[in-house]
Amino acid sequence: RFGLAAVKNVGRAFVAALLRQRQMGGRFRDFEDFCNRMSDTELNKRVLENLIRCGAFDSFGHRRSQLLRVFEQVLDASANDKRRNLEGQIDLFSGMAAEEPMGGLQLPNIPEFSKHDLLAMEKQTTGIYLSGHPLDEWAPLVKRVKATPIAEVLSAFSQEEELSEEAPSAIQDGMYLTLAGVVSAYKMKITKNNTTMAYVTLEDVSGAIEMLVFQKAMDESGGCLKEDQAVIVYGRLSAREDEAPKIICDEVCPLAEEQIEGYLARRKTRRRTGAFQKSEWRRQEPAPPKEKLYLRILPENEEKIPEIETVLQHSPGKIPVVLIYRPSGKVITLPPNQWVSGDAATLERLKAILSPAEVVLK
Repeated sequence: RFGLAAVKNVGRAFVAALLRQRQMGGRFRDFEDFCNRMSDTELNKRVLENLIRCGAFDSFGHRRSQLLRVFEQVLDASANDKRRNLEGQIDLFSGMAAEEPMGGLQLPNIPEFSKHDLLAMEKQTTGIYLSGHPLDEWAPLVKRVKATPIAEVLSAFSQEEELSEEAPSAIQDGMYLTLAGVVSAYKMKITKNNTTMAYVTLEDVSGAIEMLVFQKAMDESGGCLKEDQAVIVYGRLSAREDEAPKIICDEVCPLAEEQIEGYLARRKTRRRTGAFQKSEWRRQEPAPPKEKLYLRILPENEEKIPEIETVLQHSPGKIPVVLIYRPSGKVITLPPNQWVSGDAATLERLKAILSPAEVVLK
C-alpha cells in the first residue's frame, strides 16, 4: 500500500474529501462513479491523471492506457452533470435515475502499456516503483553476470558492520565489482580539465548507490546512460571515511541479452591475459584489511573522553581509532598521534571505562 497524499499533485485536502465520500456513499463502484462523486472536490485533471498513472484505479480492472485516453472526457461530463443539477435542469425522476450506476463508460479497445512504461509512470508520480521493479524481467541476466547486490555493498561499510564482531565482509575498498541496476538519476558536469563526467544513481531491487562516470567510460557507453535504462556496470569501489561508498565506473553497457555475451567475454579476456589496469590488481591481490579500533560513545560516557585519551596516549601504535557517537551517528577518526597498538591490556582498560560492547577491534 502507498499513501495517496504522497502521489504527485495529490494533496491532503483531496484525500480528506475522498474519505468523506467513502463514509457517506461507501466504496466507489467504478472509475465513472469515482469521477461523479469527486468532481466537486479538489479533483482536477492533473490529479486524476496522476492517480491513473500510479495505478490507483487498477483494481477496477481497466487498463491505464484506456483510462488515460478518456479521463478528461469523463471528468468534463461529470462536471457538466453537476452544473445542470445545480441549475435545476434535472427533474425528480432523472435525479432518481442518477442514483443508479450509469454504466455508460465506453473504453477504447487499446493495448496496455508495457511493464517498463507502467513502472516508469509509478516512479514519476510517487518516487518509487509499486507493482514491481524494472530489474524483475532481467533477473536471469543479472544472475548470469554475477552482479553484487547494492545493499550488500552498502552494508559492508555501515556502522553496524564496523561494530560487529563477526568476520569482516569480503567486499573491500578498491575492489572491482559488477553491478546491475536501473539509472534513476543522471547529472552531467564539466571538470576543471574541460572534460565531461557524470554523477549517476544506480538502483537495484535492494538499494541505490552513487556512481562516477568519467569521459572515457561515457564515450564507450553508447548512450545507454539515461534515466530508467537498465545497465550492467563494472567499476572500482571507493569507500572513504565518513562518505557513502561510490563506484568509479570503468565500463557500462545495456542490460540486454545481446550485450551479455560480449560483456562476459571482455571480463574473461582480462582475467586470462592479465590485461588489467594498474588499480585493478588490487582485486587480484587485495591488501590485508587494516584493523581499526572502534569506540562507541554513548551520551552518558562523553565526560569520559579525557580518560580515554589518556589510555590512548600510553599505548601508541599504528591502529586507527574511530569514535562513533550515539545516537547522533557522528563519526570521528582520531589523528595518527592518537592511534594505538591494540594490545590486550589497552583494550581491557578501554572496556573498563566504557563497556565491552562499546569497544571493538576489527
